[in-house]
Amino acid sequence: MNFPQIAEMDNQGGNLLFYYLPLGNVSLIPRPVNGTVLTAISLKGVSDWFLGYSTNDLLSLESQLVSNENGSYYENSVKGFYPKPSANFIEYLYAIRHGKFILLVKDSNERIRIVGSLAQPCTLSFLERTGSRAQDLPGVSFEFRCDSYNPCYFYPFDPSV
Repeated sequence: MNFPQIAEMDNQGGNLLFYYLPLGNVSLIPRPVNGTVLTAISLKGVSDWFLGYSTNDLLSLESQLVSNENGSYYENSVKGFYPKPSANFIEYLYAIRHGKFILLVKDSNERIRIVGSLAQPCTLSFLERTGSRAQDLPGVSFEFRCDSYNPCYFYPFDPSV
């Protein structure tokens, strides 16, 4: 099969923002059809997605297919950088560091992908640094990561709407 032709405006890179939710607040992620989840994710009770930010051009979604003698799986990772964190933000990261999460990542083409599943949720790791030179930007590098048997499906529902 030929690759579909790329429209000029679809050739933009980068991710804009992400949403995340503790696994305990998600009741159902519907099955995908042709790589897209066509029904909204069901949340428990009165739950809202949390909005996550990163410095411009530093938010990335990586989904790598890994194959070995036991089969194949995807290594999924959402990485970003948050500058000049407050003490409250650092305390918050420490509080959620052992949590499990489902993420939605929105790219610069306004497409949203689901990262993680009920069976294989994401976990958070982060590194706070100040840098050793005057031009080094102090902040927190973070990563939400999960290994999954499935790719990051498309999700046509924006939780901010």
